[in-house]
Amino acid sequence: MSIESNIERAQVERAFIVSAEKLTTLYSLPDAFNRILDLLEAAEDPEGTADLELELDRIAGLFIHKAGSIAGLVAHLDGLAIVRKAEAARLRQRADVCEARAERLRNYLCRNMESIGQKRIETDRFTISVRSYPHVEVSDPAQVPSDYHRVKIIDDVDKRAILAAYRRDGEIVPGAEIVHDPKVLIS
Repeated sequence: MSIESNIERAQVERAFIVSAEKLTTLYSLPDAFNRILDLLEAAEDPEGTADLELELDRIAGLFIHKAGSIAGLVAHLDGLAIVRKAEAARLRQRADVCEARAERLRNYLCRNMESIGQKRIETDRFTISVRSYPHVEVSDPAQVPSDYHRVKIIDDVDKRAILAAYRRDGEIVPGAEIVHDPKVLIS
């Protein structure tokens, strides 16, 4: 395992622990909010169901109490997202290992079939054949004639630089605007 993957794994574990500390347990939420969580979990759409806000509005109680319970739901869902992303990364790594092993075994079959001069083997379950597909490997791009070169131009606006210039000088870059989207912070 590389140092980078160990660092990445440690970061994910730290984020999970921080999230788990804030994670509201399901039993500490009122039943009405457990129903909201069920609606969110069952919905195919990441936004939830169309009736979600109506259901939230129907729940009796002061807004401050509702806000605390909703913050608990948010913390719970953020924690689930972290856990699921970590699990997805772990499964992706295992899938990569399986693909590498399968490729190594394919190469083993190919080498051995070529060494005995066998182009095709038929078994009860599989037909195995060695085929050759043409591909190009470029050893020195400078020697390849210009007719075979492609020029890629990437034009990407650096939004971070625009925001930094705005914060530094207070000026807005022509063709861009500074947008303030309100967002709830739960701590």
